[in-house]
Amino acid sequence: MKECITVTYACDDNYSRHLAVSIASLIDNYSMSKRLDIFVFDAGISKENRGKIQKLERNNIGIKFVQIDVNMFDGYPLTIEHISLATYFRLKLPSLLPSHKKVVYFDVDIIINDDISKMWDVSLEGKSIAAVIEPEVSLNNKEHLRCIGVDGDFFYFNAGVLILDLDRLRRLNFEGKVIDYLGKYSSLLVYQDQDILNGMLFNDVKYLSPFYNYMPMYRNILSKKRRYQINLIPYTELEIKKLKKTACVYHFCGRRKAWMQSCTSSGFHLYKKYQHKTEWRDADYTDLEQIKGLVKANYIYRRFILRLMNFLS
Repeated sequence: MKECITVTYACDDNYSRHLAVSIASLIDNYSMSKRLDIFVFDAGISKENRGKIQKLERNNIGIKFVQIDVNMFDGYPLTIEHISLATYFRLKLPSLLPSHKKVVYFDVDIIINDDISKMWDVSLEGKSIAAVIEPEVSLNNKEHLRCIGVDGDFFYFNAGVLILDLDRLRRLNFEGKVIDYLGKYSSLLVYQDQDILNGMLFNDVKYLSPFYNYMPMYRNILSKKRRYQINLIPYTELEIKKLKKTACVYHFCGRRKAWMQSCTSSGFHLYKKYQHKTEWRDADYTDLEQIKGLVKANYIYRRFILRLMNFLS
């Protein structure tokens, strides 16, 4: 079988529009050097939305939906409100794609801004995965790393963009060991599957340049590096500044997503560009998640005022 590039996503129907935009950006920047297979692990995407997304297919580029029963993750912790059980699908990739040796995994809040072939050709140097350092947790929450089993002076990595050596993970019985890990650490997890991956693979990861996963918090790291005059992360200030406009992958992790009017993160303008290449080209930027967040904030504020009034009365 001729070599092809394999990219995977996991998504439910709520994020299908944003999945389409991410895939459109991936395809638009692809050099067509090899066949590109895109697997979407489907946690309930409607037939209509699957059809809209598959209209992005091109010659030598296929999009396949693999329906997954989320009940297989019953009992897995959900600690982050805007993240669903679909996030755990990446832990099952070795068995979900049994004939594949290697894959790239993307979260749906990703915009690709360069040829994915560059990422595919990165050597893992014998490691199970390749990922980019998540600076905030690495620098500000060392105690959390110890709590989830990270032994030694290792960085915490972001799991929204990964290159995975599936052959190696199968040899290591990674999926079987996830169950054992959860039995010991489940109550201590804060960042869900990302904690699991870090706790299990902290010494089996190749760190990538932020070129492959530029996150909003990298802007804050620059000021911290200057303020404390220490090398907090192994990237230079010049490298990080340059990537604000030239990254291969922009990752809008956190609550302010690229489809929200309040987003000012590097690369946010690209979302609208690629949205116009999808069946959602006329959708506006008023997002359900944003409205839900405002409603919740208002509810919390009102409860606080009521409690304060009761206390003072």
